[in-house]
Amino acid sequence: MHTHASSSSASNGAAAGSDSHAGYAVLHDFCMTLPYGTVALLVGVVSFFVGSAVLKSLAVPLAGVGAGTLALAVLSLKGWKQGKSSAPYTLLTAGKRSCLAAGLWQYCASQDDV
Repeated sequence: MHTHASSSSASNGAAAGSDSHAGYAVLHDFCMTLPYGTVALLVGVVSFFVGSAVLKSLAVPLAGVGAGTLALAVLSLKGWKQGKSSAPYTLLTAGKRSCLAAGLWQYCASQDDV
């Protein structure tokens, strides 16, 4: 039994050494953008229908960014299943997040002046 365990761990060590991702987990962009995009889209839609005037002004941009994020996540997932790189989708998603953050920053800064 001990021999079997050591040969098993030796073969696992050899396999782990040949894997370029040994020792850490791989997180694909769509693992985060699918849930994030869904939540952003839902919050935007709900805010539009039941939110206050302030939330309604943010609802459409938030829903749009959520829908765009979901679209990029689905395209990234499809590309990953085909063995393609997801780097373009990751960069586009990061760009969308940056634009949303800048817009929210400007919105919050303008609210301080009022």
